[in-house]
Amino acid sequence: MAVGKQKSTGDFYYKVIRSDRKSYGLKVNDDAELIVKAPWYAGDRDIEKIVNEKQNWIKEKIRLMKQRASEKHIRDFKENTLLYYLGEEYRLRIDKSMSKTIEVNPPNIVIASDISQNAQKNLEIWYKHKAKKLFTAIADDICIKHGLAYKLLKLNNPQKRWGSCSSSGNINLCWRLIMAPERIIHYVIAHEIAHTVHLNHSNDFWQLTERLHPSSKQDDKWLDENGHKLHWD
Repeated sequence: MAVGKQKSTGDFYYKVIRSDRKSYGLKVNDDAELIVKAPWYAGDRDIEKIVNEKQNWIKEKIRLMKQRASEKHIRDFKENTLLYYLGEEYRLRIDKSMSKTIEVNPPNIVIASDISQNAQKNLEIWYKHKAKKLFTAIADDICIKHGLAYKLLKLNNPQKRWGSCSSSGNINLCWRLIMAPERIIHYVIAHEIAHTVHLNHSNDFWQLTERLHPSSKQDDKWLDENGHKLHWD
């Protein structure tokens, strides 16, 4: 693989990555940078032609990524910090009358003052507890209704994936999904359970996913457009 110098079309800059591939690929990353993946033999003019042909798509993607960056909230986990839980917005409140507990009291998530010095850590523990309980209940319900099974359900915190399924039937889910609406959580879990049958993204896989979760396409789009809000920093 070889990374070329940054190039410009006049409207924006882009980076070319050449490798042993047969087709071209365009991607706008989280920093609103255009990455062009190209075969070894691709000439600069050929690449520039493809970039020019895709300018409308590229500009829209760059606009979207810049918008997402502007919507990202920096959390200091102090009073009034914005938090998401099951698709709803909450504000963090610190309560001196409580002891070592965290409660949902709309429009707030309330944390006891005696554990607020480590608010981020204690909130993460609380979120993970809620996530494991809800995710397991949803997964079990899907499997019972459709005669399917998974082996283990584990929580993790990848930055780029909401879930994964191993060949042995273990399901891994990002705990931050607990911030999303419940229908989105259901979609991701259904997606991974479908992988216990089809460990690929074939037509059969997508048909099964839609049978397990009929609004799959709509909810996948929601996650693509809003997943950036479910960060934890």
